[in-house]
Amino acid sequence: MCIEDYKLNMNIPRYIMKGGHYEVKIENIYDPSKFWVILKFKELAIFMKYLRCFYDNVENRKIVPKSDLKKNFIYIVRRRDMYYRSTVMPLLLPDRNQVKVFMIDFGFIVNICTEDIFYISEKHQVVPRFAIRASLAYISPTDHSKIWSQLDLKIFCKILQNKRIFAEVCEIDTEQNILFCEIYINPEVTNKSIGDILVNLKMAKYNERYTSHNTELTKYKSKVKYPHLFPSFEKLENGSVPSSLWERNLLKDSVLFDVLYKDYYQYQDINCVDK
Repeated sequence: MCIEDYKLNMNIPRYIMKGGHYEVKIENIYDPSKFWVILKFKELAIFMKYLRCFYDNVENRKIVPKSDLKKNFIYIVRRRDMYYRSTVMPLLLPDRNQVKVFMIDFGFIVNICTEDIFYISEKHQVVPRFAIRASLAYISPTDHSKIWSQLDLKIFCKILQNKRIFAEVCEIDTEQNILFCEIYINPEVTNKSIGDILVNLKMAKYNERYTSHNTELTKYKSKVKYPHLFPSFEKLENGSVPSSLWERNLLKDSVLFDVLYKDYYQYQDINCVDK
């Protein structure tokens, strides 16, 4: 086996086309504007079985020393007797024996013991990632100057729970490698998308209806036009920000918002703002 480091290729696979309709699985959701879809889930199941057969052979496993772990490089990690292609996040956890990793074929972030991180074979590195960054197309929170709430996330997940999910690719952002999709759960019964449902529930509105900017005075001012699109997938996948809304809410009372999301918010003294 060739023992090397391999950097993650973020490009969207060529088989995904604008205007294409696909049955998908959604393995992880940050919010309605940031989730990961799997189009070739049957192929992924076969690939996972193959990885297990290959790396169960001790001759094909070589542990990566902690000092050699590199950010944004692909490794194989072992978890519950399965093997996953993953990238390592920069910081060790407090016990110094674990790191956080991003599973590139599922969109999950988990904790892994460093003794369960192995070099990846070149033939496994070149397979395109299965979990693709995705966002609801043309949809934002009702107040587009705000971010999605944990209640929004809970309702979105409940709508999708235990459903067959279909996606129409409306736009492809080739710079950020994001699919902007219309998501449907019963296309043979209704032509309403998940975006339409969220609008009917008054949780969201269509982007075309943007008419004004936020005038609410708060102690944190957004640095970006549409906060619901942030944090970016890149920062979520490399561990630069909390990996879930639940983690964000746990930290919000102990860490200043402009520190937690320094690229997106800045502190402003309300008393000094002209009214």
